[in-house]
Amino acid sequence: MWRRKHSVALTQMANYLATKLGHLGITDGKAVIAADNAQMIKLLRDGAVDLVSETALSALLFEEQAGAKILLREWKKGVVQYHSIFFARADSGIQSLTDLRGCKIAFEDPGSTSSYILPLAALNKVGLPVVELATLQSPVAPTEVGFAFAYGELNIAMWVQRGLVCAGVLSNLDWQDIERTPEIIKSQLVAFHAGAPFIRSLLVVRYGLRTDIEDTIRDALLGIHLEQSAMPVLTAYNKVTRYDEITGEAKRHLLEARSVFAYVRGTLDWMKPES
Repeated sequence: MWRRKHSVALTQMANYLATKLGHLGITDGKAVIAADNAQMIKLLRDGAVDLVSETALSALLFEEQAGAKILLREWKKGVVQYHSIFFARADSGIQSLTDLRGCKIAFEDPGSTSSYILPLAALNKVGLPVVELATLQSPVAPTEVGFAFAYGELNIAMWVQRGLVCAGVLSNLDWQDIERTPEIIKSQLVAFHAGAPFIRSLLVVRYGLRTDIEDTIRDALLGIHLEQSAMPVLTAYNKVTRYDEITGEAKRHLLEARSVFAYVRGTLDWMKPES
């Protein structure tokens, strides 16, 4: 179901862009869904994919390992940046990151920027060694923070509320979403730390894409939010509201993302360069 839904949305966007590229000999588009970043890197290298919408850290990985070019910033659901929210039970007494020493924390999954990679970096930067737990029942050393993946935003909130872990991390968007953090659960929780704002989504093009095609895609997407007939395409495509150039604030946020990427790339398996 997930793959079919995204394939339809990607095909709609690809076909929309094809209507703008007809004068360059392109008449239709095709959706390609990769199983993981490694497969997408291969597709980009082979020229099987021309355009990818991704989170900032994955986009930077594609830039490094496939020579991809970051083209535009993407306003996903009208939002250009987000940040991590650390939270605990209201009666836990936890008030700062350093209070997590000797505790267990719930992250979402290994690919989550806001609920794994950014909080992992934040904990490391305040001198807290973070180790993955074999099970939720595994002990944690007094000097470390133990973590487990909950594989779902609601699961994270429930684990904290039930006392299975001391704390959890969600993006501020998920923290505010009553479906992912229901009020009946959230009323028992308290946010104690907010991470720095982080650029949310980027559009990249493959290395070697013809300049005239790249320029046409850029111009089409920069104006797509002004085209009434394209609104259904944007809505289906991750509820994107617009695209803009990587300048000013966006450029600064991308530089910050590069700093985070450099900090964590050697510690995460899916970011490590191929040998």
